[in-house]
Amino acid sequence: MLSPVGPVYAGQCVTRSLSIYVTPPANFKGNNTYYLGASVDTSQAVQESNESNNGFVRGLMGVGNRPDLVVTRVDAPASLAPGQSFSATATVCNTSTGPSSNAAVQLYLSTVNGLTLPSGPPPPRSR
Repeated sequence: MLSPVGPVYAGQCVTRSLSIYVTPPANFKGNNTYYLGASVDTSQAVQESNESNNGFVRGLMGVGNRPDLVVTRVDAPASLAPGQSFSATATVCNTSTGPSSNAAVQLYLSTVNGLTLPSGPPPPRSR
């Protein structure tokens, strides 16, 4: 779906609302996650100083009837001393259309910018 942007003056931003009907691909099995992307001037009708930055992809979006829990934010102090306790917050969202049963969120310290979940049985739940 296209929505006209019109002229956009230097330093100005415009917001356009678009309505989209969810049409999953032929192999859709009832639940999946997708990236939602937007692009402007895909036919390069406007001569720009940089033609390579006309797209934006938002994070994952759930489509289906089951829950899809996603950690969207983690806040903690910028630095700590070894052995120091601290408080942190994690924001969890259900990005799908179905309700979630009880779940738990955990925090991990790591030396890499990524997270690989452990294989095997889940860790014991805190009470």
